[in-house]
Amino acid sequence: MKQTPRELLEAAARTHVQDDVNLYPRIAAQMDKKRLPRSLHARPALLILSVLLALGLLSGVAYAVGRSLGYIPGVGLVEQNNGIYILSAPASVTQDGRKVTVNQFVTDSQRTFVAYRVNGISPVTSGFPNCTDPPKLQLPDGSTLDFSGGGGGGMESNNGEPMSFETSYTFPPLPAQTSKVVFISPCQMPPIELALVPAPADFVTPAVEIRATFEATGPKFASTPTPTSGFQTGGATPEPYPSSFPATPTRVPNGSGLYLEKVIVMENSYILIGNFTDAGDLPGFLLISGGSGSEYLPKIEDADGNTVPFIVRSDIRPETNWGGVYYWAYEVQKPVKTPLKITLDYVNVLKSDTTRFQVDIGPDPQVGQKWNLNLPIRLGGYDYIIDQVEVLKNGFLVSWHSGADLPEGTSFELSIPGLSPSMTEGLRGMEDRRKDRINYAQNFLTDEPLPIGVVPFELTLDQTVELPGPWTLTWTSPAP
Repeated sequence: MKQTPRELLEAAARTHVQDDVNLYPRIAAQMDKKRLPRSLHARPALLILSVLLALGLLSGVAYAVGRSLGYIPGVGLVEQNNGIYILSAPASVTQDGRKVTVNQFVTDSQRTFVAYRVNGISPVTSGFPNCTDPPKLQLPDGSTLDFSGGGGGGMESNNGEPMSFETSYTFPPLPAQTSKVVFISPCQMPPIELALVPAPADFVTPAVEIRATFEATGPKFASTPTPTSGFQTGGATPEPYPSSFPATPTRVPNGSGLYLEKVIVMENSYILIGNFTDAGDLPGFLLISGGSGSEYLPKIEDADGNTVPFIVRSDIRPETNWGGVYYWAYEVQKPVKTPLKITLDYVNVLKSDTTRFQVDIGPDPQVGQKWNLNLPIRLGGYDYIIDQVEVLKNGFLVSWHSGADLPEGTSFELSIPGLSPSMTEGLRGMEDRRKDRINYAQNFLTDEPLPIGVVPFELTLDQTVELPGPWTLTWTSPAP
């Protein structure tokens, strides 16, 4: 059964944060209000909130160490107090032309990181090969661990030849001093027994977490966009916010903008870890399309205003995205003269506008019956003409057009209030751009009986809009 946005949120991993801000009504309204862009739907484990960086800030002296942290490239931060165990050597299994290889395995007291590759996957005509399903870990006592984050990976294929797939997952930590674990691989491959050994002393780069104090500024926007004449802003009444669920990974006292969560000090660099949070006061929903941490790159300047080069540390930023929060982690080499000023010039937001029109289809509509409307509407600041409505076997086809001034980066959704879209047939849309006009068509299919009489249609326009800042964050390193 398909889960609701609230059920997905409540099923995700919890984070210990202040609950000053309630983001759920805004997130739920946006998700409930039809759909987010395809790129948001496509991310695996979108709402499984990673605990990779759920490390509490230290109190007291800035450099006081509450635990011994370290950094492993490609893996991220690890905790060394109770020891780190790694894979003694890559391990693999081969069967029926397929090969699964576990390349990296790191476990500490907080989590377990596993990276593996599958070769020789047979192409499929639809869907995803089952070799992309998540694996499990089996402990010596026979119990198993399910993944807590990660996934996605990349599929490689060439002209219909067997494919390969490479990815990484995080799991809960193993019991202390576990020296053997079984990797239960996907695609019905035999299990792989992994031998673990203590990590050598030089395997981890020492790191220390310090207090993440900062100052931030940013523009202010009206919390509710002003509707344009001729259309109404769509929306939904969200369910009550569950008080047990955290509102956001960090407190957001300044509203939407840049926030610093952690600062990691290493021998030759600083790593600044933070986020851009949409606290509900932006004129649109913050769009986050990728997981690399390079979508919104800022400018970093030192105390003299000189540009400071930095490295994006995707292995340290949280693995998955909390709705309305964009995570980042930047490494700056020492020496550097602080305070450092991070400036983000813009973000992309989604603006959704909805208009409603009615068509009287009579008491007995027939398949193929058409109504030529020539009905002018205004949606999202643009003029359209609803050309035609046609009855299909299990729904309707609506055609309309606009002038050629409508920009790229827009999408439409057709709906009928009170009628659910089909769960068995896909909905389709068409856009035909010509010199002087753009023609559109979209169907609405349902598994329920078709309505009769006056039928209300709703047409929603989603626009990706570049929202200018700037937003700034200033951080000063404490005295050693």
